[in-house]
Amino acid sequence: MDGIELLSPEFLSPNNVGDPGWTVTGTGDYDGDGKPDILLQFEDGLLGVWFMDGITRTEARLIQPEPGPEWQVVGP
Repeated sequence: MDGIELLSPEFLSPNNVGDPGWTVTGTGDYDGDGKPDILLQFEDGLLGVWFMDGITRTEARLIQPEPGPEWQVVGP
């Protein structure tokens, strides 16, 4: 994840996703620990990541710079 800054938001958690505009857009090992994490995208393009340890969320972060609404997550 070179060239981006991760920010810790309190509102982005499994108990309080903040707004129904958030959707899960992908999974992958985004922190390099060998375990799948969850990528979320807000309707305005903002991205967030839930870093996971199995079914336990260990951390939630926003990805900056904000890509914008025209940016879409794509997978392999």
